[in-house]
Amino acid sequence: MTRNLPWILLGKRVTKVILPDSELTEKVEVLCDDGSRHIADKVICTVPLGVLKKHQETFFKPPLPPEKIAAIQSLEMMNFNLIYLEFDRDDWWPKDEIAVILIHEKYEIFENESIPVDSVFHEDEYGIPKWTKDILFFYQVGTVVGGGLLVQGFIPGESVALVAKMGTEYLKESFRKLLGKHLDKAKLRVPTPVTVVMSNWINDDTTLGSVSASTESFGKTTENRKALKRPVCNKLYFAGEAMHEKFSGTVHGAYYSGVDTALDIIGIMKHSNS
Repeated sequence: MTRNLPWILLGKRVTKVILPDSELTEKVEVLCDDGSRHIADKVICTVPLGVLKKHQETFFKPPLPPEKIAAIQSLEMMNFNLIYLEFDRDDWWPKDEIAVILIHEKYEIFENESIPVDSVFHEDEYGIPKWTKDILFFYQVGTVVGGGLLVQGFIPGESVALVAKMGTEYLKESFRKLLGKHLDKAKLRVPTPVTVVMSNWINDDTTLGSVSASTESFGKTTENRKALKRPVCNKLYFAGEAMHEKFSGTVHGAYYSGVDTALDIIGIMKHSNS
């Protein structure tokens, strides 16, 4: 796809962005882990907030302004994973239902205290691990050729990082038991999923979390996101879901943020050339 687009470079991990001493004459220098160096008039940084929070001290030279660092630190990263389960038959799924809501005896996801790390794999009397109580629903995504079924779930909570590292067979059996507990009461026999795919954003060093979040008021959070997006010396620009005031935490928020930043740069360049 990029064969005829020589200005798009793939497989390049950026290690440092060096800003110029003068915003009027000098360029921005981008260093990569393969030793390559790239020069640009302006740079748009779109790394996730989790990466900024961990690496902002060493990623930029000179360091970012205090107000930018404060904006980065004011926001947090939520931890959750998406779960996709493929089944080879669909006769067990409730007829004419899109979603299956899981009503747990204890709503651990809403408790103030985090689940102790050493207890998330403890099993209840049904043999179901404790971490599955954070899953509140599964919904039907579509059918699979041959009569199968594809469903999606959502797992938030403190146990996400640990569960994402577990083996496929363990996850298959855990999800079978969980769905079986809730659906066998309706005389439905839940099969073992043939495939389990789960995101792993919290353990991925290119994301270090799922999406941005804030514990502050809406007004304060909006100001923090504006400060996060604000360019540094008109050379270094920022974009991503964490920078969008209305649609943070979404793909379209990341897209709109990128479009807005690109248009800002285009406007500045047109003005400087006029």
